[in-house]
Amino acid sequence: MSGQTCAVAAMSCEMLMVIGTWLLVIGTLGAVVFQVAYMRRALNADTFSRMTNRWDAPAMRGRRKRLATELRAEKLMAVAPASIDEVLDFFEDLGTVLREGWLPIRSVWQSFSTDARHYWAACGQYVTDKRNEYQDQTYFSEFDYLVQRLTKEEASRRNTTKEKVAITSKMCDDFLQQESLLEES
Repeated sequence: MSGQTCAVAAMSCEMLMVIGTWLLVIGTLGAVVFQVAYMRRALNADTFSRMTNRWDAPAMRGRRKRLATELRAEKLMAVAPASIDEVLDFFEDLGTVLREGWLPIRSVWQSFSTDARHYWAACGQYVTDKRNEYQDQTYFSEFDYLVQRLTKEEASRRNTTKEKVAITSKMCDDFLQQESLLEES
């Protein structure tokens, strides 16, 4: 074999090694991207499950029932702030989860839109009053964000405007009546 032929063969082997190494790198990166996407979906599912379980837990159902009953019997400002905060804190947390991208809007809308939007309609004035009292516009700001996003999603899915999907006082009353009948078990 001539010197020139050996040099070409050596370069071909080196080139094959380089190409093989790059294919291995690309394959590894593809596997990592797939794994990260899979883990994100698994974490989203876990977060969704935890939020759903928290909302439907007997203790939370009891808080919801108590708040709905109090809201139906008394004016909003006569209801104990602790009763309101116990329920609204859930939506504040859910708003944070949504804003951070830990759950997609479609999942949050599907499972929590009705409750969040109706509780905002029932207690939104409480939030406004507390913001003014504390001079703090961040009071329940994640709940506010959540309701804005859910209302936008509702309007989009219905192919209409946000005004046309607004919660009326009758809708709110009907919702509170149903919440006041919740079983805690």
